[in-house]
Amino acid sequence: MKKVLVSCFIFACIFSSNLLASTSKTLVFKGQVQESVALNFSGDETRFRDQVVDSTCTRQVPNGTEQVCEEETRYRQDCQWTRESEECHYGDSEIQCHESSPEIVCNIENGRRICRNEPGRRICETVPGRRICTRIPSEYICHDIPYSETVCHNETTYETQSYACKKTISVPYTVKVNHAADIDFTFVNTIDVKETSFDVIYDENNDISLVAKDPSILVFAEKQILETTLTGNTYKTSGAFKITLLAKEKVLSPVKAPADKVELTLDELEFVVGKVFDPSAFKVTFTLFAKSDFFHRSVNVTKTLTAKDLELVDTFEGTSVKVNFKALGISIPKRKYDITIDTSVELNVDGEVVNDGELVLKQTKKVTQFKVN
Repeated sequence: MKKVLVSCFIFACIFSSNLLASTSKTLVFKGQVQESVALNFSGDETRFRDQVVDSTCTRQVPNGTEQVCEEETRYRQDCQWTRESEECHYGDSEIQCHESSPEIVCNIENGRRICRNEPGRRICETVPGRRICTRIPSEYICHDIPYSETVCHNETTYETQSYACKKTISVPYTVKVNHAADIDFTFVNTIDVKETSFDVIYDENNDISLVAKDPSILVFAEKQILETTLTGNTYKTSGAFKITLLAKEKVLSPVKAPADKVELTLDELEFVVGKVFDPSAFKVTFTLFAKSDFFHRSVNVTKTLTAKDLELVDTFEGTSVKVNFKALGISIPKRKYDITIDTSVELNVDGEVVNDGELVLKQTKKVTQFKVN
C-alpha cells in the first residue's frame, strides 16, 4: 500500500507533481537472495498557496411581486346507481347410470327354439351441467372526473446586486524538490535461473516499476510495501518487493504450440505437446462431441485433468500425453467425433509479470470428424 505523508508550511498546500522527471537503475541477479537499490533525482514541483484578494460578488435582492397564473387539474365526483343484473354459468356435467329391465332372449339351436332370461344391463350417459344464475344487486358507484381551473398567486421577484467582497484563490509557485528511494528486493524460486537483469524505475509520482530486460526469463514482482513521506522539500520512498524468476523455455514448453499428433480410439485419447518439465503445473481439458443422427443420440464428453489423471511420457518430440478412458470411467461408441484439446500451465507464483508482450499460458487444438472404428 502506498502512503504519502505531507507537511506544509504556514499555508494550506496542494501539490501538483507535473514537470518532474524519473530515474532508473539496472539490477543484475547472479544468485543472491537479497539486493537493495538506491535511486535519486531532483526536479521542479508546482505547489499552490491560498491568497485572499479583492473581488466583486453578487446577490439576489427582492424588488417587488408579480402575479403568476397557471392551469391546475382538479377533480369533481360523479356518482350513479348501476342496474340490477344476473350472472349465469353452467355447472359441471355429470355421468348418470341406471339398470335396464331384464328380458327374455330366444335363439334357434339345433333346430329347436331355446329361450333364456337375460339380466338387465347398466346404461350410463353424460348429463350436461345445470344453468346456475346469481343475482347482482345494484350499486352506487362514484368516479373522479378531471377538469382544469386557472389559479393565480403572487410571487416575489428579485434583481441581481453587486457588492465589494474578498475571495480566496489558489496561487501557483514552483519549488525544487528531491526524490530519494531505497528499495529492497528478495529473490525466491530461482533454481533454473543463474543470471538475469531488470530495470528499476522511480518516477515523478514516487512509484516504483520494473521492466525485465532478458526475454528468456520471466520476472514476477510482488509489491509488499511502498511508502513515501515528505520532509521539507524531499520525498523519501521506502519499499520491498518479492521477485520470482522462471526460465521461460521450461515453464512454457507445454504451451509453445497446440497439441499435435492427435489419436482417438475407443480406449484412449493420445497427443503430443512440448516437453512437460513441471507436471504439477500442467492441465488438460478435452471435449469429444458427436452429432445425433437417425440411428444415434449425440455424444458430448468434457473432462478437465491434471497430471495425476494423465500418462506423461517424454519423447524426442516433447511429451506424449495419454488419457485412459477406462481409468476415468468413460465409454464412447464408434462414431465420428469433433475433438477440442485445451492445454495450459498454471504458474503458482505471487505478483505480476513485468516482461513485455503477452504471456501465453494456454493453447487450443481442434480436430473435426475424427472417425473411431
